[in-house]
Amino acid sequence: HERASMRRCLTAHASSSPSSLTARITRVFFRRTLASDASRRPRRRDMGKHQPQAWVSIAAAHANEQDDARAYLINLGARVEDVDDMLEKHPRVRTYDVATEIAPRMSYLSFLEERGELKGETAVACALRQPGVLERKYETVFECAQRGFIAVHKPFAVRLDTPRGWSEKTEDGTGRVEKVRFIPRWDGDASCEDWLNIRFPDMHHRFCHQLDTATSGVVLTANTREAAGSAAKLFRERRAKKRYLAVVFGWPENDEWTVEAKLSKDPDDVKGFKERVDEENGKASETSFTVIQRGYCALEGRHFGAKVSRVECRPVTGRRHQIRLHLMHSGHSILGDQAYSEDSDSFRMFLHALELKMPFDDETLTFATPPPPSFEEAVSAEPLA
Repeated sequence: HERASMRRCLTAHASSSPSSLTARITRVFFRRTLASDASRRPRRRDMGKHQPQAWVSIAAAHANEQDDARAYLINLGARVEDVDDMLEKHPRVRTYDVATEIAPRMSYLSFLEERGELKGETAVACALRQPGVLERKYETVFECAQRGFIAVHKPFAVRLDTPRGWSEKTEDGTGRVEKVRFIPRWDGDASCEDWLNIRFPDMHHRFCHQLDTATSGVVLTANTREAAGSAAKLFRERRAKKRYLAVVFGWPENDEWTVEAKLSKDPDDVKGFKERVDEENGKASETSFTVIQRGYCALEGRHFGAKVSRVECRPVTGRRHQIRLHLMHSGHSILGDQAYSEDSDSFRMFLHALELKMPFDDETLTFATPPPPSFEEAVSAEPLA
């Protein structure tokens, strides 16, 4: 009976067209079967050659459980009238969890402030001006123990996984020593992998694809080798299909267009982070774009009232930073993209992974999650004074 119910649910999941409906159907069903599935989950085994470090907590240790958003920000030094004014304009901030969202985000902003990356603005002032930066909500989009997949919503400015370390021979060659690669940089500096291991502690999670740290949206993980192999095959054969939503500067002249500019590493970037358009030696790349809405930037700050557009992005290939570079190449960089635009004022890069469609041999599964509210609220349909 349970298998038949799952089959009906997955069929509905695969055939539903609106992404929000897709996510809702899968969440309701799999949360109902969570208890019965738990008894069949395999115990996690040590998959590496070294003992893993403890997972980083997604909650900030300094957060007071009794604080709400208002009290927490005031305790950080924000003026009462400034906090009340922000909450009146952005009441949704009251729903953010202090320990796992607001406190870690404020620690993150303080880290940026200390590094001089807030351009002279304080962490508190930045949060009050653009409170969407405080949002950091994880969510299970899809879970199926039988198929071995979990899809989650990854917040922006969160790493996909956490570098753990490796073991190597000692200098005399007689033993091995553990090399540590990662130390949390701020209170609550957790990755998507950390959240998965806290939320699903008895599983070994393999990411089926990549998603930039700055990008929010759906991420698919496999907790069995068979599931990971079947997903990898679809990506290798380019049968997996992705849809993204971006907010870009300007109003594109055409409603639809395709970019096929070749991409390669940027030799001028000493940090080795950036890519570039390289028609001579680059790798073949292709992305199609469709304008969803032309509007105005609603973020308080340097770009308030500027012309911006919501654009759906459909990559055919999967090169590093492909969507970001192809939009820049089109003359419409992504709002908040500090690598490929002149914008260092917006609180995030406005790129969100909307949907991942996986045509497995027995059925097609679609994993989808809508953009967070702060993403949607960044664009106004009407001109702003």
